[in-house]
Amino acid sequence: MNKHEFRILEHENMQLRSQIFYLNGILDKIEDWLEGESTLKCNPDTEPMVFGRVSCADILLEQIKKWESEDE
Repeated sequence: MNKHEFRILEHENMQLRSQIFYLNGILDKIEDWLEGESTLKCNPDTEPMVFGRVSCADILLEQIKKWESEDE
């Protein structure tokens, strides 16, 4: 491999790292938002929409944790 090929690969590596950091940041924001949603207090009988949001947030957080543990 010559210097030019190495520089191309190094540049591609840096771009991929930047994308990973960007996507990890988005995932962190999603998890923070879901955690906020899951702490909402509601009565399922009188506030079914809020209860649905809380339930959905809880389920998504559990699924994200499951997916993250599968990668380890």
